[in-house]
Amino acid sequence: ARRTAAPRPRGPPMADLRARRSGHAPYDPRIQEFNKNLQEQENEARWADLDEKVTMLKSVVVDMGTEVQGQNASLTGMTSQFSSARELLNGTIARIGTAVKTGGGKHMIALVVFVVVVFFLLYFMVTFRK
Repeated sequence: ARRTAAPRPRGPPMADLRARRSGHAPYDPRIQEFNKNLQEQENEARWADLDEKVTMLKSVVVDMGTEVQGQNASLTGMTSQFSSARELLNGTIARIGTAVKTGGGKHMIALVVFVVVVFFLLYFMVTFRK
């Protein structure tokens, strides 16, 4: 019968020799466990940082939503106020037009000029008072 040589066992001594030659540390389960724990700690720290940033971003978005709702309410109020002012001015212009047509044109023009002059005087007094 032919005898076959038993395969050479590869154990830690050969692994240590290869590790020394390649410059790497030998396989050690404690080192792997340490590296795994270190990576888990780093991941947990990154998750905590990410969670903090997401919470902060959510707070900013909620504040922006509140501000937008407030601005929309202000714009709605301003729209109704401007509509009222426009109706008032249209009525005033219509009355002035009626007064001019009925014959009080000279007095009405004098009144309008007087109001415009008073307005400009008040404007210049307020502007140059500073």
